[in-house]
Amino acid sequence: MSRLKLSGLVLVSGCVLMGQTSSPIDMQTQVKNVNFSSAPYTRPVKTGTALPAVCGVGDLYFKTDAAAGANLYACTSTNVWTVETGSGAASAVRPGVTATATGATLTVGTDCSVSTPCNVRFTNRVITITTSTVATLGTGTAGDGVYVFVDASTGRITLGSAATNTAAINCDANCDVVSGAGFRADSIPLYQWPVNTAGVWDAFQPIFDKRAAASTAPVTAGNNIAVLVANGKQTISYDPTAGFNAVTCSGSTALAESGSTVFKITLTGNCTASSTAPLAGQTLTFLICQDATGGRTFTWPGNYHGTMTIGSTASKCSAQAFAGNGTDYYAVSAGVSNQ
Repeated sequence: MSRLKLSGLVLVSGCVLMGQTSSPIDMQTQVKNVNFSSAPYTRPVKTGTALPAVCGVGDLYFKTDAAAGANLYACTSTNVWTVETGSGAASAVRPGVTATATGATLTVGTDCSVSTPCNVRFTNRVITITTSTVATLGTGTAGDGVYVFVDASTGRITLGSAATNTAAINCDANCDVVSGAGFRADSIPLYQWPVNTAGVWDAFQPIFDKRAAASTAPVTAGNNIAVLVANGKQTISYDPTAGFNAVTCSGSTALAESGSTVFKITLTGNCTASSTAPLAGQTLTFLICQDATGGRTFTWPGNYHGTMTIGSTASKCSAQAFAGNGTDYYAVSAGVSNQ
């Protein structure tokens, strides 16, 4: 009996020792109700910065350099990865003219409707977009992607790329296709959307989301500068009348030099002038005119040098020009009287 018991013990011990050797476990058939909540960490999918060239349907991959919320990819067909955003499509979800891309189809303005319009502003002009537009890729589109913007002249969503001809992108009735890389100067940028292979929009987010919730480009008129805003455009031009300053003087007058280029001072009595806002580099021209009575005197400000003595003839004007250095003005002409 002792011998049998010993043999059995050796046999059992051998089985125990054999059971301690490493062997693969079939998680599908040998494990049930697994709870990893106490595990130090779990990593159920592959990670990296480059999607594997080969995949089978159902494979998952976590792209560590992608934006949060768009970094989990699924293999949806052999060797084809698709970013998982909850809707099965790449999506830009910040407010205002959102867009989604799936395969060869890009839909822009998915959030735009009559009840929730998307408004785009060009200075004093507001363009309202109330319906989405669909663009389908053909062949020959550039790898740098397609530029999506609102054209100021048409008020429509427009797509273009350096290597894109009008046959390479097919737009529905609500968008236009143009040739040329980059966003046009007279436009509101929306997206630069990449194309990873011919005929397929990148499943990831747009390379650059160019939308801005609020923007402005204020231009303030300066001396002799006029700014006209019309039809969403700003026109800046030289206005020779903007700096013309006409005053009537009897007793005293303060010269507002900073906003002027020409002073016309009509004397209705003897006048003493003072300087209030000298500017460096400024040129001022003075027309000092007698009224119908004439004989009025004019005293120049103390910081004006090389000044003339004005004529006294009734209804005639005297003229002289000066250049300023920021504190003083110096005559650049001898002056002409009684004109």
